[in-house]
Amino acid sequence: MNDNTYSVKAGVDWIELTLKMSRMTRFDKLQRIICESLNFPNDSKIWVKPQNPCESNAATVFAVRFQAHTFPKAQIAFSPIQSALDAIAKEIPFDQAPTVSAIEVSLDFKPKGGSDVTCAEILLRLAGRHFAEGNNPRQYNSDSKKTPTLQQRGMRLQGDGTYYLGNRKDSVCWKAYVKKTDQRNKDEMANLPQSEWKTRIEVTLQHHAPIDFKLHTLTQLANFHFETLTKDLFNFRMERNVSEMAGSPFTDMVISKQRSISDATEGRGVHSFTALSPKDKRGRVRKLPKHTKRDDRLCRIADSSLRKLTGHWRKGFPKAANVTSLWGTW
Repeated sequence: MNDNTYSVKAGVDWIELTLKMSRMTRFDKLQRIICESLNFPNDSKIWVKPQNPCESNAATVFAVRFQAHTFPKAQIAFSPIQSALDAIAKEIPFDQAPTVSAIEVSLDFKPKGGSDVTCAEILLRLAGRHFAEGNNPRQYNSDSKKTPTLQQRGMRLQGDGTYYLGNRKDSVCWKAYVKKTDQRNKDEMANLPQSEWKTRIEVTLQHHAPIDFKLHTLTQLANFHFETLTKDLFNFRMERNVSEMAGSPFTDMVISKQRSISDATEGRGVHSFTALSPKDKRGRVRKLPKHTKRDDRLCRIADSSLRKLTGHWRKGFPKAANVTSLWGTW
């Protein structure tokens, strides 16, 4: 599988903001203001959820989620988000500056026409080589309808099930899967023709993660460089050949035996290598498995795609500027 057999595109799938208003209002009013400010069709349903509703369903705190499928070409940028917030501030002043509560970023790998590579092969490569500090790598099995852990020896990745790392309620969690459907609106999912299938790997940042990655305030969000996520979130590693580590036929045999006993293989994911030589000579726990090395090709592709996303995200917004609006500096 080489770089010429697929194209890669990074995107923000959705972003959730917390809005604290100066007076009580209803969620449908916020929906109307946002749709009118962004020239969305009247039947568009922006995801707005009251966080402290009273009996009349009015509230002062709301979670507002901007989703890619509601934007032109299914791409979110910062400028329209600021326009929507400015429109809200005109009618209902904010009590506090809006903040980012969650965001989902993805990489889509789409096989090129005429190439032999399949989405299933790309999924096996991404899931097998993705490495991050997450809990319980696992994959959904369509036959058993279960999601068994890949930490158990003997398990193997499949090309047709969703791969998970971390749990849904964790601050950071990942998914990788073959995307065969597309969301056209809030309630409708459309099946894609096979020529439009793509393999997606996505990461969700929530709870304290936006703060940790400096994505919490609007100014941080507007000036964010998405390529900085490559190191910790879209990091890919590959198995080192035994010959690269062995200094003699004896050590070659020992390393091979260790891997066999631990069932350390990319077929189970590079996380399976963490049990091998977990500490260095000084007794410190290794952050990266000794038996793996950086997959320069995949990391370079991820970095380049996320760098392009940064350019799109900041389009129409001054470089390194503070977010200013009718309400003040955010």
